[in-house]
Amino acid sequence: MITRPVKRLFAFGCSYTRYAWPMWPEVIKLEFGDQIEYYNFGHSGAGNEYIRHQLFHANQEFSFDQDDLVIVCWSSVFRSDWFIKSHRGWFTEGNILHPGTCNEKLAPDLLNINHYIIRDASIMTGGSKFLETLTSQTHQICMLDNFFPGEKDHQFFETEILDHPECKPMIDYLNTKLKPSFWEMGYDQDYNENKLIILPPEDRDTHPMPIDSMKYLSKVFDYEFSPDTIKGVEEWESKLWNIMINRPSDSGIVLQEYIETKFPEFSQPF
Repeated sequence: MITRPVKRLFAFGCSYTRYAWPMWPEVIKLEFGDQIEYYNFGHSGAGNEYIRHQLFHANQEFSFDQDDLVIVCWSSVFRSDWFIKSHRGWFTEGNILHPGTCNEKLAPDLLNINHYIIRDASIMTGGSKFLETLTSQTHQICMLDNFFPGEKDHQFFETEILDHPECKPMIDYLNTKLKPSFWEMGYDQDYNENKLIILPPEDRDTHPMPIDSMKYLSKVFDYEFSPDTIKGVEEWESKLWNIMINRPSDSGIVLQEYIETKFPEFSQPF
């Protein structure tokens, strides 16, 4: 995961990167403790356009250098991000196939799935090429396998688009740069829903739990975390389970919001 000491950690992604409880960046931060500065630019619902923008924006503000560790967790290609004044900035609505404030205003022709494949192949390639120019230690991981038609929403695009001359060269390039995704390593929606089967259906959150994030990092980087980090992550996991299992049925708010009241140090600044 690292080949030399680092002074700063920069993380970019969607809710798999920053959520109501500790995700993979917090696990890394826990491993290195106070010896590194920590910046998490993840945001729920974020697509790859937002992630790339934050990557460029952070470099303008912080000037990445050889003492930094920069990790990007790319999201689903089927998302649109909007910079809207009324929302005081970025509005990350998530999957374009789901109803939403902006999604519902799009003309049917603008929901062509093939467009998003080509668009994000370019976005991710641009971000990856940028990372290659840095002297920092950099890694690219993924929430899911974007260019494989067998995954959930990905069944809706035409497989021929993957061989399109405006798409295939970039996909071939990305396949040499991206680490295996969370979903490829087994931490997909079905895994998480099944893990939380003891909870009511509405409370079966699909995001990796703290231990899942640590296991994912261990696998993709072949990295052995310290006993202190393992203990800390296990404590997070225990606290999270206790919150979910003991949540009052009449709390009046959805699970994520309820967890944020109990895990305030990790709640998102919406």
